[in-house]
Amino acid sequence: MFRKFIKISLILFLLLILFNIMVLAYDNFIEEYQLNNLYGYKLLKDEQYEEAIEFFLKSTKLNPDYAVAYNNLGSSYYRLKKYEQAIDEFKKAIDLEKNYTKAYINLASCYFWKGKYFSAYRYYLKGKKIDEDYVEKRLDLEEAKAKVEEKMKNNPDDKKLKEIYNKLLEYENNNN
Repeated sequence: MFRKFIKISLILFLLLILFNIMVLAYDNFIEEYQLNNLYGYKLLKDEQYEEAIEFFLKSTKLNPDYAVAYNNLGSSYYRLKKYEQAIDEFKKAIDLEKNYTKAYINLASCYFWKGKYFSAYRYYLKGKKIDEDYVEKRLDLEEAKAKVEEKMKNNPDDKKLKEIYNKLLEYENNNN
């Protein structure tokens, strides 16, 4: 009976040591800046943009070279229609990662909603050049056409908008 107790105690002790090693490895694997970013991303998805901003800012302070946090911070500002702040953050993400397709596309969206269609198209093309598959999957053609049509109602003589709309139609015709 005493031997069985010793064996069980030894097994429990070894399991406890293994558990502690795993916790230490996990703590070293996920840094605090990443945890702040992950929690901010959850808040962003839950449409709690102001709260998300706080966590993304913490993440960027803890690691100023973490492009993902800047992109997510920009996305939060974008959702609040604070386009200038969003643009600044997306550009920081791109400065850190020159091939950050998502940041280019997000930047293009900001410029589009600010009415800077040439800049929007330019950043869209840069993103597409880096990762065409990602951009193609992300482009909701019907939504894009609807947004351009909405803008064209308020700006019927805008040649850049007409050009973008024609390119969307051309894209649609080439991919059907």
